[in-house]
Formats: sequence, C-alpha cells, structure tokens
Amino acid sequence: MQFASHNNVVHSLALCLDPNPSAIRRAMQLDVQLLITHHPLLIAPRLPSVLDTFHEALFLLFKADMALYAAHSSLDAVIDGPAGWLAQELVLH
Repeated sequence: MQFASHNNVVHSLALCLDPNPSAIRRAMQLDVQLLITHHPLLIAPRLPSVLDTFHEALFLLFKADMALYAAHSSLDAVIDGPAGWLAQELVLH
C-alpha cells in the first residue's frame, strides 16, 4: 500500500497506469475506495520543495480518503511475485 485511507472495506476499485491528478479525479467521480496503479507516486523519495502534480495527487487522495496501491516492483515478471499475488487476489488470472 502506498497511500492508506480510513476505509476498511473496498466496494469498488479503479485501475490505471499512473496515479496522476487526472486519474485520481476520475476515480473520485467513480466513488472508488482503492486506486490500483502500476507506477508509484514517486520512484525516488524526495523532500517537498514545490507544489506540483505529486502534491496535487496527495491532496486529492486525502480529500477522497482513497487508498493507493502501486503494483510496480522489480518482481513484475515473476508469476509468484507481487503482481501475481495481486492478480490472484483479484481473480484476474
């Protein structure tokens, strides 16, 4: 989980490639509790220095109380890795 929320139950979720503000706004319109993306909000950690799309994305996630799960990892191609576990849990295989 990259970004937690207060929601204990997920009734609906959305999938997208990047957790950019546009994708998060669309998920908000769909009233989802969990956004699953391939890419994370940031690849490398950094200190907040300017207001940019990263901060806008965080603001929107906080506002919607929406959790974010970024599935990208170095084990993407491994069938028994994190992407495989997620596919099994979501019955996508």
